[in-house]
Amino acid sequence: MSVIRALYDSYNIALNANLVDRVDDIDQQTVLLPLYHSNRRSNGNDIIQITLTNNGEFIKADWVPKDEYIIFPVTESSIIRSSRPAPHPLCDELSYLSKEINNKKHELYIQEVGLWKGFTEGEQGNKTFYAISNYIMKETILYDVIKEIFGITEYNIDNKNVIHYFSKNQDKNEWEPEKIFITFLVENQDPLQKNLSVTTDQQLHNNYINYVRTINMNKPKKYCNISKELTYCVKSHRGIIGNSKLISVSNNNETYYGRFHSGEEVISIGYETSQKMHLILKFFLENINNSKRIGENSYLVNWFSDDISNSDGLQLTSSITTHDYDDLDLEADDDNVSLGGNSSKNLNDYLTGRERFVEPNSKFYVMIIDKISNGRVSIKYFRELNKSDLYQRVEEWYNSTRWGFYYSNQKKTIQQSPSIYTLVDYIMGMEIEENNKISIQCKNKKLRSKTIERLLPCIVDGKKFPMDLSKKMFYNLCKRNSYSKTWDSLVRVGCSIFKKSILDNNWKDEVSQMLDDNNKSQSFRYGQLLAIYEKLEVDALYTGSKDDVNRSTNAERLWAVYTKTPASTLMILETKVKPYKERLKKGKPSLYIYYERLIGLIMHELSEIANFENHKNNPLNEDFVFGYYAQKQDFYTKKPKVKEDEISENIKEEK
Repeated sequence: MSVIRALYDSYNIALNANLVDRVDDIDQQTVLLPLYHSNRRSNGNDIIQITLTNNGEFIKADWVPKDEYIIFPVTESSIIRSSRPAPHPLCDELSYLSKEINNKKHELYIQEVGLWKGFTEGEQGNKTFYAISNYIMKETILYDVIKEIFGITEYNIDNKNVIHYFSKNQDKNEWEPEKIFITFLVENQDPLQKNLSVTTDQQLHNNYINYVRTINMNKPKKYCNISKELTYCVKSHRGIIGNSKLISVSNNNETYYGRFHSGEEVISIGYETSQKMHLILKFFLENINNSKRIGENSYLVNWFSDDISNSDGLQLTSSITTHDYDDLDLEADDDNVSLGGNSSKNLNDYLTGRERFVEPNSKFYVMIIDKISNGRVSIKYFRELNKSDLYQRVEEWYNSTRWGFYYSNQKKTIQQSPSIYTLVDYIMGMEIEENNKISIQCKNKKLRSKTIERLLPCIVDGKKFPMDLSKKMFYNLCKRNSYSKTWDSLVRVGCSIFKKSILDNNWKDEVSQMLDDNNKSQSFRYGQLLAIYEKLEVDALYTGSKDDVNRSTNAERLWAVYTKTPASTLMILETKVKPYKERLKKGKPSLYIYYERLIGLIMHELSEIANFENHKNNPLNEDFVFGYYAQKQDFYTKKPKVKEDEISENIKEEK
C-alpha cells in the first residue's frame, strides 16, 4: 500500500470511529481536524478571541493563552496562500478583517463570508455563524480590539499599517496589527449551556463542510487515483511542515518530456481525498504519541490501523525496557516496556509473556518525513506490516540488544534495550555538559537523522546492525579519556551493540554478561586483566572520600594505548601498579592474594592460546570490552574470600 492510500484509509477509519473533531478534548489531547479546517497554536500575543452575544453584539476581546489551539475553516486557496491575497472564510488576520488596514484584502474577506452566509440561511442556519457574521458586517473590529486590549479610543494608522497611540500615562506606543489572528466565541445566555466558539462548535464545522461540498458539486470532476471516486480534483495541496508540501507539481518543463505534458497527468487526487490524507498526517505530526523529531527537519511517524492516536504509546525511537513488576518499585520511571513517551502496556504484556495474542488484521505503519526545502517534503522511509509481525520483530530486537543497565536510585541492574536515540548519541556523539548535567549527545542533527534512518530497518525489517556503526562504537570505547564522566553507560551501550552484531552475524549463539569460561579469545582475557588492574589500584587507594572517585587509575590512563598494543602496555602497567600491590599486601593481604591469583590464572590461559607469542601485541577487538565488563560485574557480585592460613603461607613464600 502507498503512503497516500494508507493515510487516506486511516482518516476514514478514524471518521467511522468518531475520532474526528473531538473538540471536547482539545485541552487534553491533539484533535484530528474535520475536513476543510486548520488549526493554530497561540504564542500568547498573536491570537485574539472576540466574545459576542447571540445577536452579534461585542462583549470583550482577550489574548488566547499561550499554547492553546484554535480551529478555523479554510478555503482551497487560503490554506496554500503565500503572497496572493486569499482570505479564510471566518477567522483570519486583522489585515483581512479590518478595512482600515487593507481594504483590498477586506473586500475579498467580506465576499467570502457573504458566500457562506448565503448558504447558511434558512434550514442551513447556524447560531454561531449568525452572530459572528452580523458582527463582522458592522466593520468595528479594529476599534473594538484596540479599545479592549489597550484601553484607548484615539489612535492613528500610518502608511505602513502601524498603529500609533498614547497610553494612559501619555507614553507614545506603536502596534503592528496586520498579522494578529482573530477568532470568535459566542456567549450563551442560558447558564446551563456552554459557550460555543469557532473552535468548539461542531455544528458550525459540519455546516462549512456541507457548504464546500455543495460548491464542489458544480465543479469539473475526474477519477481520483486514491479513492477511485469521480470527484473534484485539485493540483495544489496544503503544506505539511510550514508551506513544504508532500505533493506538488514541478514547474520544470523537462520533467514531463515523453509520456506526460503536465503534472496533472501524472496523478489525480480529489480535493476531499487530499484533505483527509493531509489532515491525518498533520495530526500525527502534532500528536506526541505518533511522531518524534529525529533531526532538524526530520520526523519519525508511526500509527496502528486500530489505534490511530497510538494511545498504546509505541514509538520506535524511544527506549524499550522490560522489568519484572514484582521486583521493582512501580513509582520509578520506565517500569514497563516502552517505545514512546508513554508506557506501552500491550507490548510489555507481549514481551513478558503475559499476553501473546495480537489482533491478526491490525496493521502498523511507520515513516520518516524529511523537509528537504521550504517547498518540499519527502518520505525517506515507509513500511506497512502486520501488528503481529511488528511485535515479533521488536521482540527479536529487544532480545538481541538488551543489556544490564545499573540504576542507582533503585540500586539494581535492569535488563534494558537502548533506544535508537541513545544508540545514535553514543555512536556519533561526544561527552558534553549542559545545565550542570553531563551526557553524551550527537549535536549534528543531519548526522543524527541519517543514522536513525539506517537503524530503523534493523527493527522494522529485521536487518543486520551496520558493521561500520559497530566499529565506530568500538573506536569510541578506545578513547576512554574522552568519556570520563559517562564511561560506565558507554561501556554498557557498547556491549549492547556488540551483542547485536555478534548475533546478527551468527558468530555466537548467545552472549553472556558474566564471565564466560568458554571464551578463550585473547581480547577477552586482556579485557579481564585491565579490569583487575583497575580494581586493584582502586582498592589499594580506597579511603571512603570523594577524591577516591575522582582520581583516575593507571589502567584508565593507559586504556587507549592498551587497546592497540596490549602486551607491551601490560608490562608498563605492571610496573606502575607495584606500589599499590605493596600497599594491599600490608593493609589488605586477602585482596592482594586474590588479585595475584586472578592475574596469574589469566596469564596462564593467555599463554595457552595457540601462537600467542607471535600475536600477543595485536590490537584488541570488541571481545576486549566484554572481558572488561564481565570481570567488573564479577567483582561487584561476589566478595573474594581467602583463609587466614593461606594469607600467611603466601606472604612467607614471597619473602
